[in-house]
Amino acid sequence: MSQENVEIVRRAHEVFNRGGFGPENAYRIAAELLHPEVEWHDQRELPGATVHHGIDEVMRHLASAEESVHYDAADLLEILDAGAYVVAVYRIHARGRSSGVPVERDSVHVYSFRDAKIERVEIFGSRIEGLEAVGLRE
Repeated sequence: MSQENVEIVRRAHEVFNRGGFGPENAYRIAAELLHPEVEWHDQRELPGATVHHGIDEVMRHLASAEESVHYDAADLLEILDAGAYVVAVYRIHARGRSSGVPVERDSVHVYSFRDAKIERVEIFGSRIEGLEAVGLRE
């Protein structure tokens, strides 16, 4: 089951990088990858961080983020099978929509699964935090 979960995360990454969460495909792709009761936990340190429940709320959140920031392709730096979890380390490339200022930062996502779909996403600012969230150490 763990390798299947790793492949689900790889697929989600590929879809994101191809712009697959655009308006024309968003709900079809989301239904393929996300469990209907998905929880998306924003990185705690960021202003306005909250938890988004369900596919509709997650999709609204992602669309809202795109209003102020244009996301370019993200680099998948590392992906770890952590049993019931998958930990993915990304380098996010973006730029402000109005300012054009480029932003580059690392982001660590911890995924958990139900019924072969992503049920929970927790976002952390460092690899150490992500590993600790699943009971692992550097």
